[in-house]
Amino acid sequence: EKGVQVSFELGKAYPREAGIGEWKRTYGLQREPEPILLIRDRFRLEYAHSLQLVLMVPEEPRLEQGRWYLSTGAERLKLLYDQTQWALSWELIPITDPLLGACWGARIYRLHLTMIEPALAGELTLMLRE
Repeated sequence: EKGVQVSFELGKAYPREAGIGEWKRTYGLQREPEPILLIRDRFRLEYAHSLQLVLMVPEEPRLEQGRWYLSTGAERLKLLYDQTQWALSWELIPITDPLLGACWGARIYRLHLTMIEPALAGELTLMLRE
């Protein structure tokens, strides 16, 4: 099998006042010809407003020659997305809880992918690959 995928409808997980009509997230794993993790969000809103996708990662993201890289310690992955529609920022979060610190270390990074132009419907596709 060259790949697998699973989809979820997330729209009902948000309160009505969030204005989310529909939000479908699909995770896909492509094994060949090269391994790629795909995260795709398709959404429809009741009114246009700014959207933000948040990811937590163990290492600070790096920008090299116009491309974003995420490190998981031993692995270094390229983060691909449409930079004309989404802006990436992040913040350092110190970990003070000893149980979390045992897994994550002394800090974690919160990545924010923010939609540049609010829209009633759209798609965000993230690709992680070596």
